[in-house]
Amino acid sequence: MLAFCGLWGVPYLAVRYGLNPSESAAVTSTIMLAWAFAGPFIGGVSERYGRRKTVYLTAITLAAAGWLAAICLPSLPLWAFVMLATLGGMACGAVIIGFAFAKESVPVELAGTVSGVCNMGAMAGPMLLQPAIGLVLDLHWTGALENGVRVYGLEAYRSGLLLIVAWLVLAVAAAAFTRDSRCRQYVAEEAAGRHPTSPSDDSQ
Repeated sequence: MLAFCGLWGVPYLAVRYGLNPSESAAVTSTIMLAWAFAGPFIGGVSERYGRRKTVYLTAITLAAAGWLAAICLPSLPLWAFVMLATLGGMACGAVIIGFAFAKESVPVELAGTVSGVCNMGAMAGPMLLQPAIGLVLDLHWTGALENGVRVYGLEAYRSGLLLIVAWLVLAVAAAAFTRDSRCRQYVAEEAAGRHPTSPSDDSQ
């Protein structure tokens, strides 16, 4: 989200749809707002159904599919791109579940530590993706300059932004190896003599 909306989205939309900076910023801001508002909603769904892993996996799989379609579908009109990217942004709101999921998956005395690790993981995305996308753009640069600034073509942007999809696929793969906390604290369940992530729970 931050890699696209915080840096590369505005120039990409200018190249793909000919939007001016204000129009491009309006689109990226819409996606960011969708992301922000979707977080509490997705968190509420997780609490209501007592699931972390299922909701998290479903959301980030939808996010990967949404961003892949938005970036790769040819001849996609602007309204369709905005719709797909906004839906992808909303699905990325599942990041909020990660903090609760992580805290519930370790003994309570490690809650602060695991929250810091979780936050570090969330921030690793923009920290790595923003320069990585720039590197891919440079690799596909054709030599075009505008006022002394490098100009990248649509194919270069598509190649670079596919790193966002790859990052989401990596998230899906990593989350698939977790066990659902079922919205219950690890220590509390262990003290009761029944671990919340036992095979019998996973099979339900």
